[in-house]
This record gives sequence, structure tokens and C-alpha cells, in this order.
Amino acid sequence: MRLRCLLITPWLVAALALSPALEAHAAREATPQQLSVADRAMRLAITAGTDRYPAGLQKSCIADTQIVLRCRASWRDARYTYAGRFFVVDDTEAVSAVFAGLRTDRRCAAHRSGKALRACRDGVSF
Repeated sequence: MRLRCLLITPWLVAALALSPALEAHAAREATPQQLSVADRAMRLAITAGTDRYPAGLQKSCIADTQIVLRCRASWRDARYTYAGRFFVVDDTEAVSAVFAGLRTDRRCAAHRSGKALRACRDGVSF
């Protein structure tokens, strides 16, 4: 499998942010083959984007079309926890995975709660 890097543009980030509003259209469950491809693409994108291997990756995917999957994902690594959305595109040439979401510093979050926890979070996309 070849992972293709995508250029993160403001329009792409805006599309990822607006995707919850677009969920009203009919989506279907992803097939086992689509889930397998999405899992591998997400793990490769996470490792490439964070330089760390994901631990405890939890995901839930819906097929928007035959080649586009929309996934909610969360995972952790040695320093951060991540939560957000992946868009995985599996066309005939390559597989692309784009993530946009929040990253929380685990060391900072261990000592805070409520509104003070916001200081430990920042937006991230890759």
C-alpha cells in the first residue's frame, strides 16, 4: 500500500470542521475490506504525522462513498492523547488519510480539570 501525502489547506481543514453538519446525508456502514485499508492508512498517517506509534487506537468509520471513509478516532502516545476525524480516500492509485482534531498534553492534563484543561489542548492536523 502506498500512502499519499496531502497538502493541508485552509479549505480542507474547514471541510473537516464542517463535516458534522454534513452527516445528515445517507451514509452506510463500511465493509470489512474498507475498514482494514482505513486502519492501515490511519496507523501509517499517525506514525508519519506524530513520529510516534499510536497506542489504544479506537475508531468508528462510515463510508461516505465507495472510496471515501469518514472516521472518528482517538489514541494516545507517550506524551499526548489525540481525538478527531480522519478522512480516508482509497482510489485505485493510492490511499490517503487526513486527520484534524485536538491534541492534549497528558502531563499537563494530569494536574488540571474543567476549564483549566483547555490550556493543555491544541488543534492539530496532518
